[in-house]
Amino acid sequence: MNDVISTLGFRPLSKKDESFVRSTMGHAIGQWGMSEGDYQASDAKLDIEDIQQSLNGVATRLDEVNDILAAVEEGIHHTHVIEVVGQITSALSENPEIGSVEDAQRFLADFRSRAGTVAHGAKVANWLLSTLPKRRHGRIRQEWHAPTPAALVQRLERSKKRIKATG
Repeated sequence: MNDVISTLGFRPLSKKDESFVRSTMGHAIGQWGMSEGDYQASDAKLDIEDIQQSLNGVATRLDEVNDILAAVEEGIHHTHVIEVVGQITSALSENPEIGSVEDAQRFLADFRSRAGTVAHGAKVANWLLSTLPKRRHGRIRQEWHAPTPAALVQRLERSKKRIKATG
């Protein structure tokens, strides 16, 4: 950030000012990202059915992962699934944080267990949303209450270098 500030002709920012600029810019970038897509209108609302679809998608994908990773445990599995898990196990064993095939298998078994738990949580969350009274629309998207871009510019202007006219 210091290079950008210097290139723009501003003095180095104090820690407080730099924190303010980073926070404001991060918030502005987040808001810009939110302005893209289905929820860009100022009256856009969160829709319970959309949330439920996302929860269902998470649960479905994690269940698929769970089914594939079942081959990390003993039992009868399809050759394709055994090979997929074998390749993942081999790649993980090369990771210095894991280090061995046995540790990779334990890691995958733990991951499988956690994926199943998260999938179940997504299903429960979906069910809980279905128990809410039906409304015409979801809740209104929260407006952001961050300092305006004008406040950001003002903060930067205060630190601007005075440039002497040469002539």
